[in-house]
Amino acid sequence: MGAIVTVLLLGDSQGLGLRAPLSRLLAARGYELDQRSWTESGASLGAIASHVPSGGEWDLAIVVSGGGNENAGADPAAYRQKLDDLAQQLRARASRVVFVGPLRATDPRVSGLHDAARAIQREGIRGAQWVDGYALSSWVSPTEAGVHYSANSMSVIARELDRAIFASGMATAIGLVGTLAFVGAVGVIAIEAWLGAATPSD
Repeated sequence: MGAIVTVLLLGDSQGLGLRAPLSRLLAARGYELDQRSWTESGASLGAIASHVPSGGEWDLAIVVSGGGNENAGADPAAYRQKLDDLAQQLRARASRVVFVGPLRATDPRVSGLHDAARAIQREGIRGAQWVDGYALSSWVSPTEAGVHYSANSMSVIARELDRAIFASGMATAIGLVGTLAFVGAVGVIAIEAWLGAATPSD
C-alpha cells in the first residue's frame, strides 16, 4: 500500500462549510485530511496564518479565505503581503498550495468586502494557485444572512473546487482557476454541454 498523501485545510467559516464534503471528495482520490486542519467562523487571514500547524509536511495545502472578515480594500498592499507571506510559509512545507477566493454573497456589505479581496487575490498569489470562488459558487446562492450556504450547496461548491484543483474538464481549466477572465454560469454550462459532461445541481 502506498504512502498516505495528506491535505492541510485552513480557513474561515466558508472553509468550515467545505470541510466535510471536500474531505469526502479528497478521500476518493486517496488524500487524507490532516486532523490539525483549522477553520473558524470570523477568522481573518492573520488568524488563519497563525494556525498553521508546527511540524509535518503536506502534499496539498488549501486556504479558504473569503475576505469578509477583514477590509482588504483599506490597505491593499498590506493585504497582498499577508497573502504572499502565508503562501510562502506553506510552500516551504507543502508540495502544492491552493487559495480559494471569496464565494458570492448577496448581503451588500459583505459582497463589497468580498469584491475588494477578490480583486487583489485574482492578480495572483506568489507560489500558489488561486481558484475563483465566485465561479465555484455560480451554481448556487447563499441562504444564511446572504453570506453562508446550505450543506447541499456546499457539496456542489466542493465538487467544483475538487475539479478545479485537479483540473478535470475544460470548464475548470477556463473558468475556475483564475488563469483567464471569469466565465459566468451560462458560459460554463455551455462548455459543459459541449463536452457532454453532467452539470452539478443543488
